[in-house]
Formats: sequence, structure tokens, C-alpha cells
Amino acid sequence: MPGESMSKWSERATSYSNIAYIEMPLVIGLAVHICWTCLMFTETMDRIHGPLVQPRLAYGVFGAVFLLAFFAGGFIAGFDREHITKFIRRKWAHFLVSVCGVVGCLLFALVPSAALPLSAAYAVAAALLAGASCAFATVLWGEAARRRQFDRLAIITVLAFILAFFAALLAENGLGETALDVILCLSPFASLVLVYKAQHDNVSYLKPQEFLILPDGTKQVKEGALWIETFHDLHISKGRFALTLGKSALPFGLVFGSLAFENYRYLSSDTALQGSFWTVLFPLGAVFLFTVLFFRTFQSAAHPSTSRKLFLFFFVFLLFTCGDSYLGGSSFRNPSCVALLAVLGTMLWFYPAELTHRYRISAMLTFGYFSGFLALGVLVASLGFFALPLQPSDGLAPTLGRMAVFLIGFAFLVGDEKMRSIAITEANEPAEESHAAESRPRGTFTQRCQAVADTFLLSRRELEILIALAKGRNASYIQRELTISEGTVRTHMRNIYRKLDVHNQQELIDLVDDMPIQRS
Repeated sequence: MPGESMSKWSERATSYSNIAYIEMPLVIGLAVHICWTCLMFTETMDRIHGPLVQPRLAYGVFGAVFLLAFFAGGFIAGFDREHITKFIRRKWAHFLVSVCGVVGCLLFALVPSAALPLSAAYAVAAALLAGASCAFATVLWGEAARRRQFDRLAIITVLAFILAFFAALLAENGLGETALDVILCLSPFASLVLVYKAQHDNVSYLKPQEFLILPDGTKQVKEGALWIETFHDLHISKGRFALTLGKSALPFGLVFGSLAFENYRYLSSDTALQGSFWTVLFPLGAVFLFTVLFFRTFQSAAHPSTSRKLFLFFFVFLLFTCGDSYLGGSSFRNPSCVALLAVLGTMLWFYPAELTHRYRISAMLTFGYFSGFLALGVLVASLGFFALPLQPSDGLAPTLGRMAVFLIGFAFLVGDEKMRSIAITEANEPAEESHAAESRPRGTFTQRCQAVADTFLLSRRELEILIALAKGRNASYIQRELTISEGTVRTHMRNIYRKLDVHNQQELIDLVDDMPIQRS
């Protein structure tokens, strides 16, 4: 019926607008963080191509050390997650990280045009502070993204990237160097203030945990040092997980870096705004189609391969730009590189968030390792950019190279089989220890549910529904408890039954009841 269709679209639009209103600080904060990294890249490239030799070399050193510091910061956040988690969410820790970013950006703006040792020392100090601050801020934004539902996170991600894209373009084309330096220095502080609000404001943000239950039974709002982690994370081998993520993140970083440098060439050229109608319409249409697919993917609760589908779309987009570059004869003046960069950037942000939600992995691990390897890939791409300068006639070769490298990264995307190989569960124990597992205490009800979730790789939402089903609750009760539709609940239930290889709720209850707890 036309009336029912209009009503459905009206309800959906209202829902999206409500989410945008509630999460606007998160959208703005994430956009500020993206702008910070974009402006850091463009300003570094502008100064590397400046007229004076000494600052050019110093800013080249800054760019390399910044990416290495970002790589190191991401890995430190992942490998030392247990210790970092204790203080990184506190107010003074956010303030310290923001101060490091502000000082680093300030030193970046004040690199002297003196002898190379002095200017290089300024550049190294600035890069270490700014790179480490940006890496830890990225991990913190990953933690904020972890606490949003998938459909809500999709809206936040697209809005933030659109806002950041236009803000960066306006800043680069409408502001002078001094104004850009001021914005660059204030961006770390704004990013960290907003991410702190996103993780600690219990009034404006919907989170699974809102209060701390004290021993006497009273409730206390979780703020600052009392804001603790209540999710049960999947136990994994950190080293194997880092290598697994690196196999896909490093090729994606190479592709992203090459697109970023080509995008810089295109936007800095005199013919950046020129081109035929179809040349400009094609990338805009591709971005619109990607946005539609991005939103439609999350209308269903069952999205086991969301990122894989979106990466396939990007590859098709890349394939079409291959023909565009061939016909145009030059990729330097091809506006498709702008659209490709925006689409790929959105997917590279959302992919570790999907892993965090789907496998209940700490964002410190997913965002730390993945963004660290991405930075390493961008560094390798930058070395190739300066060592092998391309000519305008080389429009087809770079696109073909990107396609080959992208397929390598796509082949190593993390799936269920790879996660089972690196998850530390009862199912991975040697056969000779199985008898010992049978004699272990069964543990509490929650521990057994968590053991089932670890063994069968349930997502965070699936774990919540598993606990309710194991208690004998029905779909209507779960719908009211979790404030989601009954259709969504039943979709999750089908996924849980499929993963556990059970056929009804009683078999699920029996499986949970017989599950031995995992060893610490």
C-alpha cells in the first residue's frame, strides 16, 4: 500500500534523525579526528613540496616518523591492553594524550628553516608526539564505536566521513596557512574531549552498562575511574591475531596510501575541477550507490559478511576506474580518486569495528593492530611515491597495481575459520586434555554461557540473547528487554541455533548446562 510505504519511510527517517541528534557529538568528534589526519597529510605534503630545501627534508622526516610512531602506538595499545585500559579512559589520561597531540602539531608548524640537524630534531619530536597521540585517539574512537549497535554505527560512520570530507576540502581551499596551523593544533584537543564525552556521558549516550552496583545494593553512575569494562572478550592469541590482521591491513594500507597521494596530486593540479560531465558524475554516482548499500546492509540483523560485500563493491568500482584511466590517459586528473579514497576510508574504519562486534574482541586489539599496519602500508606507499614518480601517461598501470594489491588484502580478510584457529577455547585444546576438561567444575551460569560464546564465536548481541534463551526466556521477553524488534530477535535466534548446531531452545539449554568453564 502506498500509505503504508510512506509511513515506513517516515518512521525510518525519524529513526535516523533521532540517532543523528543523539549521537551528534560522536559524529562531530569522529569527523574532527578524521579531519585531523587528513590535514596532517595535506599540510605535510604541501611543505614537502615547498620552495626551501632544508624544511622539505625535515618535513619528509616528519612524515616517515609520524607513520612509524602511529604504527608503534597502535601495537602498544594492542599488546599491553590490560595495563593501558586501566588508565586510558580516565580524564587525566585523555588530557595527557591531547596535550601530546597539541604540542606535536605545534612543533610541526614551527619546524625551523635552519640547518638540517636542528630542523630534523624538531620534526622527529613533533612526529613522535603527534603520531602516538593520533594512534591512541584512534583506538579510543574504536572503543566508542564498539559501544554502538551496528545499524547506529553505520549512520554515525557515513555522517562523520561526509562531514570530515567537506570540512577538509573547505579548510584546504578557503583558509591560509596560519589558520590551518591553528586548526591543526586544536584538533587533537577537540578529538579527545569529544571521545571522552562519548565514553563517559551516561545521559546522552546509550550503552549496555550505565550503573555500578555497589556491595550494599545501591547504584552509582559509572564515571571516570569507575567506568569499567563489563563485556566478556573472546580469548585470542594476540600475536597470531596481529599477524592475521596484518596480512589484510598492509595491502589495504598500500592501496589507501597510493590513492591518498594520487588524490593530493589531483586536488593540487590546475585542472582539478575540470572534466566532462560523465567523468564527474561517475564517481559521485558510485559514492551514492555505496552509501545506499552501506545502509541497506544493516537493516537486517544477519550481516555475517558485511565488510566482505562492501570490499567487493570497492573492487568493482576500482575496476571501472581502470577503464576510466585507460580512456582518459591520466589518473592524475581523474576525480574518481577522490571518490575511491572516501569509500575506502569509510570501509577501513568500519572493518575493525565489525570484527570487534562480531567476535567480541577488544577495540584496543582490532583498531590498534589494524590501524598500525595501515600506517605501515601508507609508509611503504609513500616511499614508492617519492622513489618512483609516475608520468601523466601512466594512468592505467597504477590502477592495475592497486587492483592486484587489493585482491591480496581481500583474500586475507578475517573469517570464522581464521578466528577459530586463533581463539583460545576449550575446542582448541589437545585431545589428551579432553578428559581433564570433563572433570572440571562447571562454573557459574554466566561463565558457561561465555564459554559457549567463545567456542562457537558468537557476537556480543548473540551472547546477550543466548543468556536469555538459556534462562528459558521467549522472543517477546527478549524483545522488550533489549528494545529491539521481535523479527530481529528471531533472526538472531536462527543464527545462534545454526552456529551451535541445535534445533530448539531445550537443546541450547542442555548445551549450556553441560559446557565446562574455560581455564584462566
